[in-house]
Amino acid sequence: RSDHRAIFCGDTLFNAGAGNCHNGGHPEELYDTFATQLSKLPDDTRVYPGHDYWENNLDFTLDREPDNQKARDLRNDNGTQDPEHALVSTLGLEKEIN
Repeated sequence: RSDHRAIFCGDTLFNAGAGNCHNGGHPEELYDTFATQLSKLPDDTRVYPGHDYWENNLDFTLDREPDNQKARDLRNDNGTQDPEHALVSTLGLEKEIN
C-alpha cells in the first residue's frame, strides 16, 4: 500500500508523449480520455505507462518546442539515469513537457 496517487495508463499516456491510433482506436475517444478523465486527476498523480519512450518523446517535444527548458533538462539527464531508480513522471510534469 502507498499514499501516492498513481495511474497505470498502458498505451494511453507515455512519459512525454501520448498514445496514438495508427494501429486501431479512435482519435476522438483518445482525446476524450485526456479531456474528461486524465485532466481531472491531481498533478501529483504518478504516471506508469506501458512503455518507456522518454528519449524519443523528449526529442519530439524539443523539435516542436525548442525553448522548453524543462524538457531539455530532462533530456540531458535521461542518459545518466540508473534504471533501478528511474524517474517516475507525474501528471503535473507531463503538463509541462507533453
